[in-house]
Amino acid sequence: MKPLAASHQRSALVSRGGHAFSRPARARTVAARAAGCSPQPGTAIVEQAGSAEPLSSTDASLPFESYPLPPTLPGSLPLLGDLLKLDLRRKYASHHQLLNAAGSRVLMVRYLGKSVVLVREPGDVAAALQRQAEGLRKHPRLKRVHAWMGEGLGTQLDVSRHAAQRELLNPAFRPDYLRGLVGAFARNTQEGLPEAVRRAQASTPPAPSPPAPAPPGCPPAVDVQELLRRHSMDVAGAATLGLRLGCLERAGRGGGEEHGAGSVGSNPSASDPGPGPGSGPDWASVDLAHVVEVLEAGALPLLLQIPFVPDTWLPGYGPYMAAARQLDELVYGLIRERRSRGVRDEDPDLLAHLLRAQAQGAGGVQEAGAAGEEERLSRGEAAAAGTEGASGCPYAAATSALAAVAAAVAPGAGGGPAPSVSDKQIRDELATMLSASDSAAYVLSFAAHRLAGSAPDQRAARAEVLEVLAGRPPSQLTAEDLRRLPFLTACVQETMRLVPSFPEITRRAARDEVVGGHRVPSGSTLVVSLYSMHRHPAVWPRPDEWLPQRWVAEEARPGYAHWGPGQGAEALGARQPNAFLPFGLTLAALLWAFDLLPPGGEGAPLAPLATRQGVSVRARDGVWLSLRPREEAVAVA
Repeated sequence: MKPLAASHQRSALVSRGGHAFSRPARARTVAARAAGCSPQPGTAIVEQAGSAEPLSSTDASLPFESYPLPPTLPGSLPLLGDLLKLDLRRKYASHHQLLNAAGSRVLMVRYLGKSVVLVREPGDVAAALQRQAEGLRKHPRLKRVHAWMGEGLGTQLDVSRHAAQRELLNPAFRPDYLRGLVGAFARNTQEGLPEAVRRAQASTPPAPSPPAPAPPGCPPAVDVQELLRRHSMDVAGAATLGLRLGCLERAGRGGGEEHGAGSVGSNPSASDPGPGPGSGPDWASVDLAHVVEVLEAGALPLLLQIPFVPDTWLPGYGPYMAAARQLDELVYGLIRERRSRGVRDEDPDLLAHLLRAQAQGAGGVQEAGAAGEEERLSRGEAAAAGTEGASGCPYAAATSALAAVAAAVAPGAGGGPAPSVSDKQIRDELATMLSASDSAAYVLSFAAHRLAGSAPDQRAARAEVLEVLAGRPPSQLTAEDLRRLPFLTACVQETMRLVPSFPEITRRAARDEVVGGHRVPSGSTLVVSLYSMHRHPAVWPRPDEWLPQRWVAEEARPGYAHWGPGQGAEALGARQPNAFLPFGLTLAALLWAFDLLPPGGEGAPLAPLATRQGVSVRARDGVWLSLRPREEAVAVA
């Protein structure tokens, strides 16, 4: 007979707090397919109190000038604009507050010598990121972080090249490949995290220290955010580089400068290519988790585009450039080392995929120079288009597509051999993927904090995990198991609603567009505030509360009003379950291994987290929790 304890708990929690989520009294997207048809392009219908209102009121028959400009805030000052109304340290929250106060669906805000149009209505967000994506493109300000991200998938501005890069990287994210990473997430949590927690508990915590000393019988508090950052970086290192980075092993033993984060080697260049073939980079001496943290801290001032201020005056610029040079040295060195010893067909990491694609694309290889240099396309012979090589590499067809696109946009296109994937492109894609690991760690640490503050929710999530495991250790969790953990998944989704991995997405109008019934002239900057959309008071009941129960009832899930992992412009509103694997499986293993408690012990109040809003939203002073090992986990260890 199937155990019923977890399901009964979940049913009871659906109406916890006196609020029923089965029929929410809020706006939600109405699926036109219920009526047997699809909505017209540019239109999404929202149902509220029995009325239907179009969220995107663009009418192609009306001239562009007939639409009004977005409303502005009263009391703007010369030069400063609305700067005094904003807290740039909490920019996402400030934009949200301004949208709430204005009461308009579109708002123009002026500061630092520029104007931005803010949008947050679900239908407008869907239009900007999906239906009008051709006219609203990635903002050129992404070039400001070229030293870090280069022209990887996340920062590529050219539409044709971006499409080719997506095609190239697609095999690394196919479901069978992602399922193969499940064990890495679960094993690293089950085996590496408990030892790291013990080291952290035995060490003296850095300032700011935990809120209060641990009471008798309660383990000392540890910074869960830092531990999970290192855990995520280790998994990313294995999946992306095929390396054991050992970031988690450094937890509780100091970090930063002690592990090479402050000592930067020279950047490989065309004249001085660094270590020769076969001599790998010294990854053991570098704390890559700290390097990425320095890069993220230095990127935010660059992305703000403060007028009349040289880059060298910006806070964190020197360490940012030093960290970017160090990342270059490590990644370029690894590319050369892996190529010299050869890539096996069974190597599953992303670097192996890209090197096989490079070999498939041309008879020769092309080494790139220093960061920031335009990639140079090799002139080797092209592989047979659309065919797999002797290794059966799944990238063969994708590389042919990339070569065709690159040849079409390259200077002098139309003659000569097709180009291949350059070392510069490989470096940029690896840097992009490694940097994404931090955002996953922030979401997981916020989820752990919420569960520590809600004993009923933590018990329900753990009961669900234990029921699915049925005596197995979490290292044996599978992707299919995750689909049997609806309440745990709801906890992750609700955390991502409040703390989205990408709080805002900036676009520039490549042509005149109409968004939310207002003119967005060509050249305008449009900011899609996912942070505000996820807290929209007309869409979400009790928007500032963490209520995973709202996701349990299928009909309570809004359509375009939530943008989570695995959702891009082509799949806005659709959920891709494989994208949740690193979140759900890590949280499941964490709940299996530990009781998550406030620093003051069981039943003690848990202080809210002060946040730092940079490229992502993170806890400013860390997420300090007491992790008490569970008897079942201790017995397995």
